[in-house]
Amino acid sequence: LLEAQANGCVPVASRLLGVFDFAIEEGVTGLLAEIKNPEDFAEQITTLTSPDRWQRLSRAGVVRTRELFTYEAMARDYRALLADLQRGDYALPRPRSTLARPRLPWTAYLPRPVLERYARLLPSWQPAVPPDLDPE
Repeated sequence: LLEAQANGCVPVASRLLGVFDFAIEEGVTGLLAEIKNPEDFAEQITTLTSPDRWQRLSRAGVVRTRELFTYEAMARDYRALLADLQRGDYALPRPRSTLARPRLPWTAYLPRPVLERYARLLPSWQPAVPPDLDPE
């Protein structure tokens, strides 16, 4: 729809979310018809037989797409969004870990010979061994 408007076409589209709230300003840049209602579509199309109405809607669609949907407009909007985020205008949720916290330290999952080897290599290292695994 936006490409059509940018090239001067006047869209007649279904009244769907994403169309009536974003792509088409009803009666300004295009026309909307009720979903699954061919009579309503036909009625909207017949209103475009007026050359003046067609020209007005066509020009408005071209102007609107050039104002809102160019690379420059997108860059401007992204800059504004990033500035808002930097100022803290939008509260962002705290990050959550999706991993379950381990109940035991990683050393509890090592075989006893590996733990003993580490203890010999690094005398200052004391593995945290859960009481139920401690042979003493």
